[in-house]
Amino acid sequence: MRAASSFLSPTPPRHFFFFQVRASGAPYVFVTNQGWLDEPDRAALLSQQLALPVSPGQVVLAHSALREELVAIGAGLVLVTGRCRSDAASIVRGYGFPNVHTIAEYAAAHPHLHPLKHAGGNGAGRPAAADAGAPAPAWAADPVAAVFVIETPEDWHEDLQVIIDLVRSAGGRPGDCSGGGGAAAARPPPPPSPPQAVRLVVCNFDFVFAAQHGVPRFGPGAFFAALEALHARATSPGNGGTPKPLSVVRQGKPWPPAYATALRKLHAQQAASASAAGAPPSSIPPLTHVYALGDNPASDVRGANAAGGPWRSVLVRTGVWAGVDPVSLARVENDGEDPAHFVCESAAGAVAMILRANGVGGEEEAEAAMAGGQGKALGDAR
Repeated sequence: MRAASSFLSPTPPRHFFFFQVRASGAPYVFVTNQGWLDEPDRAALLSQQLALPVSPGQVVLAHSALREELVAIGAGLVLVTGRCRSDAASIVRGYGFPNVHTIAEYAAAHPHLHPLKHAGGNGAGRPAAADAGAPAPAWAADPVAAVFVIETPEDWHEDLQVIIDLVRSAGGRPGDCSGGGGAAAARPPPPPSPPQAVRLVVCNFDFVFAAQHGVPRFGPGAFFAALEALHARATSPGNGGTPKPLSVVRQGKPWPPAYATALRKLHAQQAASASAAGAPPSSIPPLTHVYALGDNPASDVRGANAAGGPWRSVLVRTGVWAGVDPVSLARVENDGEDPAHFVCESAAGAVAMILRANGVGGEEEAEAAMAGGQGKALGDAR
């Protein structure tokens, strides 16, 4: 290819064109907001689905950018929540964090945080606590340094309560809170709110997701919306003043950490290919164009457009976005809110356009593909 180009796809296509991508020699990665697997398991699943070898270095998940938090958090206590196929704490430990436990484990060590859970009886089908008076484990006495929400939590009541307690605390220990909240009763004015001591990282802001039920189900974005609303109410003086801002690190698409992680993995693939060929690092060409293929304008297109630089957004009509006006049902050429640089009928057409535009198939075919049948150029981000 005359310029180094890369391919990014958020979903696992099952078509022959992926063999073309691999044969082209361009580095590529899969980027998804799903977080219920770790990178090795997700790579293995993709390998099975595509009948192609996929390595963890070719996968970017909603929580892949957590590696970048390790410098700031170090050995501090990290609490994690989110329904995963494997243990959520194990996923986070896989990124190098040595001191990780779930919010459920932390709440069990501090039963006063969620008193209804330990009130006795079965309640709404829950078993009573086995021994609410047992001594807490040593790790539970440490101040909490960070909370990671890597997927949709299961016990929203418990998780919302514990997270809000922690982000309001002065030093990462629940109960040491100040500022706002509660009924407007006669009481001394609260002391100034401390700065947020606990780092909150949310890895997926998808509000809903499609499932077998006819109506989409609430996802991690819905949980965060509830968290924001409750935090605002809890930190609003007299429930009518200005609430304290909630500081949050946003990961996953469409946020910058996901795209920075993807670029690092693409560069690593380039370096590995050069090393295997015995070429010096100076021979590695720059990534002049990185094509982000996706079917969700608010996630795939918005993220690539915001990343700028070499990123080029490619919107396909075969998924979330069908390219039809919801009122008139007329065909539209691009998304009105998040327009892509290119619009293609399918992922296969997008790959054909990209390969031709980069010298595979000839200049005349590339120009025809970009001007007509395969795709349409709609701008250029520098």
